[in-house]
Amino acid sequence: VAISNRYPRLSLTALASGDDRGGLFKDWVGNLIGNLLLPVIDGGERGAEVRRNQANKSAQLSAYGQTVLTAFAEVENALIQEQKQVERIASLEAQVALVRQTYDQLRLEYLNGISDYLDVLTALTNEQRLRRALISAKFDLLEFRIALYRALAGGFEIARNNING
Repeated sequence: VAISNRYPRLSLTALASGDDRGGLFKDWVGNLIGNLLLPVIDGGERGAEVRRNQANKSAQLSAYGQTVLTAFAEVENALIQEQKQVERIASLEAQVALVRQTYDQLRLEYLNGISDYLDVLTALTNEQRLRRALISAKFDLLEFRIALYRALAGGFEIARNNING
């Protein structure tokens, strides 16, 4: 619209009044010249409006591009966090299995009189500590998945109704 306003505009209107047909023609020519020259001699106002609209469009496009880049970064970070957490859980599960074998072996040795009970308790404490770490890691994985889903969905803020009215 701003660009089209920069160009001369012709509109055909008919209005006949008075007795002098020569005056009618002069008025028509005057209106025609005014409509043709006004966009040219408006002091650059219409050109400035075009530049303002283009600057607004450019700013909006830049903001949209930044939003898209931020969304991609959030998704990428969430995927990396989830992948690393899955690897951590696998490592903890392997450690729990090894500590459980150690506990079972030390318990058998204690029952056969080969080992001290303190070694059995230490192995049991280590197993319980690793199991707590595993549970915590699984909880963290769920939080990372929620973050991934939110990044993919773009967020879902709930609009609150105005209580006052």
